[in-house]
Amino acid sequence: MFLERYRANLAAITLERQHEIDALTRKLARQDAAIEALRARLPPDLMRA
Repeated sequence: MFLERYRANLAAITLERQHEIDALTRKLARQDAAIEALRARLPPDLMRA
């Protein structure tokens, strides 16, 4: 019973905050792209660290 209520509450919270989750997901994707772009520009000897 507790687990069912917990799952229902979590689902409701997730739906309520979905716009924030989406925004954070986009932000993380942009950060990943920026890191990859930086790595592509760095000399190979710096990548060993």
